Amino acid sequence: MAEWEPGPGGGHDGPEPADTARVGRAMWAAIAGADAAAPVEPAAARAWAGRLSEIIPPALAAHVLDRGVGGPGAACVDPAAARQSLLFNRLVRARQLECLAEAGAAGAEPVVLKGLANAYRYYREPDARVAGDLDILLRGAERERLITHLAALGYRFRPAVRRPWGSISTASLAPFMSPDGLVNLDIHVHPDSFPVHRSLTTDDVFDRARPVAGAGVSFRAPCATHSIVLLAGNAARDKFGPFAVTKVLDALALLRAEAAPDWDEVERYARDGGYLTPLRAFCLLLLRLGLSRDRVAPHLARPFRGAAAGEFERMAAAWALLFPRPAGAFALMRREWLLSAEPAVALTVNLRRFTGLLRPAGRSRPESGVW
Repeated sequence: MAEWEPGPGGGHDGPEPADTARVGRAMWAAIAGADAAAPVEPAAARAWAGRLSEIIPPALAAHVLDRGVGGPGAACVDPAAARQSLLFNRLVRARQLECLAEAGAAGAEPVVLKGLANAYRYYREPDARVAGDLDILLRGAERERLITHLAALGYRFRPAVRRPWGSISTASLAPFMSPDGLVNLDIHVHPDSFPVHRSLTTDDVFDRARPVAGAGVSFRAPCATHSIVLLAGNAARDKFGPFAVTKVLDALALLRAEAAPDWDEVERYARDGGYLTPLRAFCLLLLRLGLSRDRVAPHLARPFRGAAAGEFERMAAAWALLFPRPAGAFALMRREWLLSAEPAVALTVNLRRFTGLLRPAGRSRPESGVW
């Protein structure tokens, strides 16, 4: 899916279509659990939910809308599509748990990141949230044992499709796929890509990981404080576009389900790693979508000024309208420099991209984590 920008009236090319934006704001407020979420006409709710189901799996769309939205709730989503999506996710979850069981058999004890971990911790129906990737964090010796063990079962590294702009992963190996293609195992050497891993280390995550029980297979997941850091970093790397929707949903669910993370520590990680601006943008977005203000530290919810303020309003409008048109290269670069990265980080990332143009990688090198 391409990145998207608001169409006419989305704060970009003309006056905002007030009715469409109003519906979007009300729908997000209901998802976020806002007490004052405005009712929405069923037809408008179904149209908005239909677009949401194009961005995230229909099962997840139905699940997060089940809180109400002026009456229709999960019925906003096509029931046949939601059911088919749920059944597929159930199959994927079962295979992911089998993969984790094999990790235990190989003597590896990973910390599970992202989809599967968040599915069990923050959603009453885990199958609604499970995604195609199984992200796990492992230390060196265990990583090698697991790769050897799974390779004997038919798992193979598969290079990602490359774009001319160049690509480098600083956090994980090439995709490690099960023989049936249902498990896309993403083996992390760092909790997240640059710049997050400059401050949030593998040892940090392992030291404070929490046990999660999942259908007979126990595993560990990051604590709430680390989870917020990782979700904010992932959303920023997606430039707060459509790919960030599941990260935002996870954060909304986390902040409703758990005691508040240690916001001072979250800020310290972001400041030390050089991603304080993206963290602020993430927190402000959660509040704009309807999260209660008492769930976010006030000093991380200070409004932006100047050009960054205008960019945030464009971004917020895009979320209300659910990204109706693709963003161009200039819009993505503007978002990156103003909200998604600190200037020094943006410069480093773009230098790496330029290097990728001049020296594109050849074959995948899973053993080094570069692909």
